[in-house]
Amino acid sequence: MSDATIVNTPTRAPEGLWKPAFLCVFAECGNATAAAQAAGIDASTAYRARQVDADFRQQWDTAKLVAADTLRQEAWRRAVEGGRQYKFNVKTGAPLLFPKTHPQAGQPYYEMVYSDALLLTLLKAYAPDEFKDRSTVDVNTTAPPPPAYDLDKLTLPEKLQLLALSRKALTADPAPDATE
Repeated sequence: MSDATIVNTPTRAPEGLWKPAFLCVFAECGNATAAAQAAGIDASTAYRARQVDADFRQQWDTAKLVAADTLRQEAWRRAVEGGRQYKFNVKTGAPLLFPKTHPQAGQPYYEMVYSDALLLTLLKAYAPDEFKDRSTVDVNTTAPPPPAYDLDKLTLPEKLQLLALSRKALTADPAPDATE
């Protein structure tokens, strides 16, 4: 059998059949491994096809955009619309129920929860000028100006005298406190 012969095995579907199935599932879940499994192929087959087939690569990229849009919709829903978080008795695990005075009396009790982190992320994405992080690092700082004196103009005895004075200043006791 030559290398060019295609053999149908459980990990290799016929060429014309697996790609549409893969792309459909990939657009729904954004996971190439799960899409390959649903299409009946190995993920490496899909990645190889993406490398050699420009049309498939373009369709893959489009499916990825669709999956990303689904994620954006879910992030928006969690941040803005929220979701129910059911409450349970911590000792027994039984669901808590709405009280008799509530319109949903007898139904499982829940609280609406929202994601502040997702909301902030969406604000940064959709209104970056207003909600971007304000901290900045300036790497273009200027060096301090050189000292106003030039030690190279001093003679050796003057340099030694200056060194002795600076050592004396560093080791001298501080001035006594005037309040004592």
